[in-house]
Amino acid sequence: MLQVAVGAPVRNQQLPQHQGATKSILAVLWKQAIGAAITYAVVMTLAGSAFLYAMYHEYAVGFARLAWPYIS
Repeated sequence: MLQVAVGAPVRNQQLPQHQGATKSILAVLWKQAIGAAITYAVVMTLAGSAFLYAMYHEYAVGFARLAWPYIS
């Protein structure tokens, strides 16, 4: 610590590597894009399932109301 304070050269000082930083940023963005696509697919699947269930339920209720006088 004293040597650094006096101004002695610090060993093993690495220079910033911009290429590696760019690649790591792209890797992070790629992982986020994949995660967003998976999340979008799951949410849209659930929304589509809920929509189809609601449509089927509406159809079943309507059919039951129409057919109930003839069934009972």
